[in-house]
Amino acid sequence: MLNRKGFILFAILIILLLTVSGCGKNEASSKEKSNEEQVSEEKQEVSKEEKAEQSTSITVTDLADNEVKFEEAPKRIIAFSSGDMETIYALGGEVVGRPTIEGDLQVEEAKDVPEIGSTNSINIEKVAELSPDLVIAHKQLNAKDIPALKQLGINVLLTGAQSIDEINQSIEMLGMVMDKEEEATKLMTEINTKIAEFKDLNDEKLRSMIIFGVPGNWMVALPNSLSGNFLEAIGGYNIAKDYPKLEKFPQYAQLNIERIIEADPEAIFLITPGSAEAAKVSFIKEIEKNPSWKNVYAVKNEHFVLLPNHLFGSNPGPRVIESLDYLNKELQKILQEK
Repeated sequence: MLNRKGFILFAILIILLLTVSGCGKNEASSKEKSNEEQVSEEKQEVSKEEKAEQSTSITVTDLADNEVKFEEAPKRIIAFSSGDMETIYALGGEVVGRPTIEGDLQVEEAKDVPEIGSTNSINIEKVAELSPDLVIAHKQLNAKDIPALKQLGINVLLTGAQSIDEINQSIEMLGMVMDKEEEATKLMTEINTKIAEFKDLNDEKLRSMIIFGVPGNWMVALPNSLSGNFLEAIGGYNIAKDYPKLEKFPQYAQLNIERIIEADPEAIFLITPGSAEAAKVSFIKEIEKNPSWKNVYAVKNEHFVLLPNHLFGSNPGPRVIESLDYLNKELQKILQEK
């Protein structure tokens, strides 16, 4: 048996062994915890990097259904059309290249911006010299330019709005790309509010016809054309809504005098890419040659209205409000004369 002194020594030894064992476990636990914390911290860092990458990258779908990704908001933008250029400035951005514009330049800030040719005749060499990181082009008018732009490694977004919905879609898309989503939402709200106001004013449907073209080659605008969409958006009535579309120009129909006489339009709106007054004179001379036109209400009452090409012939961008206002005033004026 252990004497008292031996027992005490044995107890001390047991305590020492337990202490050492506990320390070992604590140290192992501490190391294990430290490793877990390190792994957790590393995961958090990776997550932060992923989130940062996701927050700076932008992916949009253009009006030709192409998905385009940007690592960051582009700094050097070239617009091939006046409507897209004006949208960019309306959202608080700017361009480094712009189209040649006939008539007055609506964006004063862009007057000294280098020109890159007209919308349907772009100077690709000039575009390359300006080193853009984004080109905004028309999906139809610039179809021939797209391969050359992509070969140069330039990001391309395609627009070409043929309706108010597509104008809003273009605004929303550019707002996302430029990191100007708040400004884009504000502009779209303003457009939609105006449309609702104009529609309330046109309870009485004025029978209308929109003619587009040049002397000797006139077509009737259908509801799926830009001007036809504007007319219906504010509550107007297009007599050509059921006309068969032309194969090459599906937004337009052939000018058929028999159907026009039957529909008896009260207003004839005229759009031409050339001289508006000259086109109006030429059109009136053409219909005067055919006695059948004399029975049409709009002809008898000389209700011919010229619609500015820059507001109705192509996408007016943010000035769609001005386009709708112009058309609404003309409708109201003829209604008051009835």
